Amino acid sequence: MPGWQTGLAVEADNRRAAGRAGQGEGASAPAAELVDLRDYRPKERLAVLVVEGDEVDFRAMEWALDRIEEPGVATTRARTGAEAADLLERYPWDIAFVDQRLGDMSGIELVRRAGGRLARTPLVLVTG
Repeated sequence: MPGWQTGLAVEADNRRAAGRAGQGEGASAPAAELVDLRDYRPKERLAVLVVEGDEVDFRAMEWALDRIEEPGVATTRARTGAEAADLLERYPWDIAFVDQRLGDMSGIELVRRAGGRLARTPLVLVTG
């Protein structure tokens, strides 16, 4: 996606935010900062945590994640909720895929127990 398109999206978001802030019709909106992403370099690899107890389901998820070419993916597996909770506390993750059905707890229970540790980690709860 060209950088100028992303810059326009940021400008539109700024205008919407200014309107929600309760500015009157006569007030001017803050100047929009255009973001040029042509020189943006993503991190080398995404850190992905997959919480999945079933071997076949994990292999399918791993296969799909391996298809991401840029920036690439470093996949770590947790087989249980307890193992996942420990990994969530010890390392930063770019995203976590959590199976709803784990051996020692549900994915929902893991999210409750992890609490703030997941505050900055996007989460995909996988059901099936």
